[in-house]
Amino acid sequence: MMRTIVLVALLFAAPTASWAAVEELHLAPPTDPNAALRAELATHFGAVLADDGRLAQWRDAYLHRRRDWLEGSLGRAARLQPRFQAILAEMGLPRVLSYLPMVESGFRPRATSIMAAGGYWQFIPSTARHFGLTLDRWVDERRDPEISTRAAGRYLKQLHASFHDWPLALMAYNSGGGRVRGILRRLGTRDYHEVVRSVRTPAETAGYVAGFVAAVQIALDPGRYGVTPPAAPAPAPETTVVKVRGSVDLAYAARAMEVEESLLHRLNPALLQACTPPQESGYPLRVPALAAEALRAQLADNPKTLYTRWTTHRVRRGEALGSIARRYHVPMEDLARFNRLRDPRLIRAGAELVIPIPEGHPLPKATKRRRHRRPPRFQDYRRITYTVRSGDSLWRIASRYGTSAGSVRKWNGLLRRELLHPGDQLTLYVPKGTKPRPARRTRKARRIAAGEPLPPDYRVVAGDSLWSIAQRYRLTVETLATWNGLPAKATLHPGQVLRLKQRPFLFHHVRRGESLWTIARRYNTTVQDLRRHNRLGKGGVIHPGDKLKIPTANGA
Repeated sequence: MMRTIVLVALLFAAPTASWAAVEELHLAPPTDPNAALRAELATHFGAVLADDGRLAQWRDAYLHRRRDWLEGSLGRAARLQPRFQAILAEMGLPRVLSYLPMVESGFRPRATSIMAAGGYWQFIPSTARHFGLTLDRWVDERRDPEISTRAAGRYLKQLHASFHDWPLALMAYNSGGGRVRGILRRLGTRDYHEVVRSVRTPAETAGYVAGFVAAVQIALDPGRYGVTPPAAPAPAPETTVVKVRGSVDLAYAARAMEVEESLLHRLNPALLQACTPPQESGYPLRVPALAAEALRAQLADNPKTLYTRWTTHRVRRGEALGSIARRYHVPMEDLARFNRLRDPRLIRAGAELVIPIPEGHPLPKATKRRRHRRPPRFQDYRRITYTVRSGDSLWRIASRYGTSAGSVRKWNGLLRRELLHPGDQLTLYVPKGTKPRPARRTRKARRIAAGEPLPPDYRVVAGDSLWSIAQRYRLTVETLATWNGLPAKATLHPGQVLRLKQRPFLFHHVRRGESLWTIARRYNTTVQDLRRHNRLGKGGVIHPGDKLKIPTANGA
């Protein structure tokens, strides 16, 4: 109303004024806080935005089938986005990449995949350690929003320097730089549309960037897509860091500062136990700034009220948490809390528990077991560093040095499904005076001549890979993998038998995100043929892990 009065007054006061001058006095529309992010999206992902059909499919999936996930992710993103964007901008990266954790983890710090990827940015353990993150029994820095975002920024910078294109860089973030480089080399093009439409590109990788861009479109303009914008988060309390030596029980620290223990867990998501790690160098515990002095004073006055020593206990069959707690003189509630046990009654044989030892209590004596010979003393062992070579496995390395794969895994903090890479450094403890067994040398097989018939099968030996076998028999990796129903990046095992000739039928294990249409397109067949050969009616659906029979050119 006020603007109308001002304009009318101007017209009567200055009848010679032009309408152009009046237009300049119109109040500017309110500035769009996401305008810069939309500009970045258009600049760096223009090729993806041009594929509106694929984007529409992803938006439909988010807005209907995954609506609960979408709203939860947006709510968590509202609290984390300002800090994520500030870190990426400081590193010289597009701020719009701060939405990548939305499709990776839904902005959940404890999200973990079946491939052991974890945290906001879903780092696998080897990549996390390569970019400086700490992963051990006490700390998983993939869950720390600031530390993990800086590591992700370094990784994304490295990928962009390699591909000089953000859609390709994100594809490499999803499936690995080596795989994407191989796809580009075989296609002979770097065009985004050609890459995502190629049967050489895995379905998950082909849809990954479009899924990211569709999620960003909804996040930047939720009202346009009928999504209620998340409520503005409450301002975070000012925090500071207190260097804590040894191991401090978070419940003790919370009582000293008169705050909730849950607040300390939220401020320190990288802590895996209900305490800080027992390290002399000190752990940077993040606490409310107003209560920091109270904690420092309490630590200075009562250092012996803390748990400062730890041991581990492997649960045996028939043991209960109460009996384990009595053996170690630790309250059962503390034992359950330190090991994050939701139900103390449910512990399984073989599980390893972390046991805090209270001050003044000795470590319990180990249970004596019958042994056929005297166990070697620790001083009879020496520590060596082993560099992983191509073709190595935990079993082969352990066999050479007379130990077990489980011991090597424990010494190096490796997860059960974690892969080794050439150049990795492993710590081993071997008896003094013993020499490792010589590495088995495999005779290099002759490359088959052009026109020479292929044998029907091939038995894998140590050091083989799909690439080396394909080169030897003048095949492509994709052909060899397709004939054997394997992914192109599959790990082979000695003794495994591979087919070297096309069969009437192939077999395909359904992966997450695949449909009959994408599988039919990959194998150059039809949905109708897949339904017919697998006895799937019109209403039949497939699920991850299902084994499908794929007709080939010789079959059907």
